[in-house]
Amino acid sequence: MKCCVDFKIGYSPERINLGDEAHTLDKITKIVAGMDEETTEDLAELYKKGEVSLSKAAEIVGMTTIEFKEIL
Repeated sequence: MKCCVDFKIGYSPERINLGDEAHTLDKITKIVAGMDEETTEDLAELYKKGEVSLSKAAEIVGMTTIEFKEIL
């Protein structure tokens, strides 16, 4: 697989604390960055739609983040 051909790279830091009812994903400004303008726009559109169950997504992202930190 080749970057830019088969996949692109983007990033969006987790800026919410699990259990913080005052600062949920729909109430904060979400920062996104991509390897190019198209990727950045795609990420922004993805977060704008909000079609994923936020509680399930937050749980999965939180668990993944914890696991990733433990690996480092």
